[in-house]
Amino acid sequence: MHKTLAAQFMTEGRAFRTSVGGQPRAPLCGMGVCYECRATVEGVPHVRTCQVALGDPPPAPRSASADILIAGAGPAGIAAAAAAAESGRKVTLLDDNPAAGGQIWRGQSGGREWFRRLELASFDFLPQTRIVGGEGNQVTVETNEARATVSFNQLILATGARELFLPFPGWTLPNVTGAGGLQAPV
Repeated sequence: MHKTLAAQFMTEGRAFRTSVGGQPRAPLCGMGVCYECRATVEGVPHVRTCQVALGDPPPAPRSASADILIAGAGPAGIAAAAAAAESGRKVTLLDDNPAAGGQIWRGQSGGREWFRRLELASFDFLPQTRIVGGEGNQVTVETNEARATVSFNQLILATGARELFLPFPGWTLPNVTGAGGLQAPV
């Protein structure tokens, strides 16, 4: 499990940002959906800090081709990647998070067998990578550092789910966290 920049900020008691109205804001969802973890990082504004792993950045994406491109490295994406790679297909798995696993398996042991199968399989993994465009059998992917193209024969979308936050008084205060944020290393 990778520690995120948001987790480090919270450990240090650092503020994330203030709203336009001057109210303090902090992470809510822990998975980059709510955008409340935004901060300026190394001069880049609006970085979702719960999506940035501490340590060296991932390698810049490179143009590649795959039999099967899988977008999303949560439970469904991991299962699809393991099955496809075990059947001899050339697989590229990408996710916008620093590591595979998705929200549901964070801090739990239920996915260990899938992770073991995935470790034994031969595939390319592109962490902290987003699909930003595409046409036909080719997509453009990017990290914070670079862009590349990935061509594929088949595409599997395993993009997961997210919480629906219903506002209530005080929901934007620091240390108010959604259930997903409690599971995440935020």
